[in-house]
Amino acid sequence: MSEPKYLCVKNWEKFQRYHDHEKTGRRMEWLKLYPALLDDADFSRLSDEAKMMWPMFLMLAGVTANRLPNNTEWTRNRLQFNTMRLSKIRKVFDELISIGFLIPIVSQCGATLTQNREEENREEKIRKEKNLCTDAANAASLPTEKTDETALAVTHGSARTVKAEIQFNYNTGSLTGVSANDIADWERAYPAVDVRRNVAAAVEWLRANPQKRKKNLRRFLVNWMSRAQERGGDVRSKSQGKSAEIDKAIMGALKGDGTFPFGGRR
Repeated sequence: MSEPKYLCVKNWEKFQRYHDHEKTGRRMEWLKLYPALLDDADFSRLSDEAKMMWPMFLMLAGVTANRLPNNTEWTRNRLQFNTMRLSKIRKVFDELISIGFLIPIVSQCGATLTQNREEENREEKIRKEKNLCTDAANAASLPTEKTDETALAVTHGSARTVKAEIQFNYNTGSLTGVSANDIADWERAYPAVDVRRNVAAAVEWLRANPQKRKKNLRRFLVNWMSRAQERGGDVRSKSQGKSAEIDKAIMGALKGDGTFPFGGRR
């Protein structure tokens, strides 16, 4: 069997930043080289010359659309080698081909690239399906707005308290799921922070930044309180003008299910 006229780099797309070179004709300006290559068993089998030349072959693949001529003289001239013998370059070619870094192609390298892309698309589809299943399972286990503030779950014979989910409705601009116990816990954890004022401020931030949606609102609020505490807090004494009317209004808005309905479009 005669030697193939062209070669291509295996898994070439992993070394690229952009994947539209074939369609746009964009010149490849740089490529990816992973440190994990140093731990690759196949890479360790290469000779020192082949290891040092491998990044240069990647650059050649970049300027030839991953269609490398299987020609030692062309390679030596393109890489601007002045003293390296053609026989040594041939040896490197043979090593890279035998171990699988370079793949002989009969027609065009595009077929190999298409196969790699299809394989990656299949893997990505499988990952997304797994994530959807995980999200659905998590959503099924979360308490709804109609549940009590906490739920009891038994694990290995012991009970643990599960906090109710905090939700923000971007259509109405309202926050639900913050309980009286949450307020009390945060006031104990962040004594210098006016918790109710900061929850209201966080609601305003969520309204003003709908593009920055938060997946975990409980963590978002805890981080908000923590930053306020680190800044010195904002709790004022009644003699300094703390509004008891605000506290009374908030307590009066406490819903029957034990949660505070913060916000809502005005």
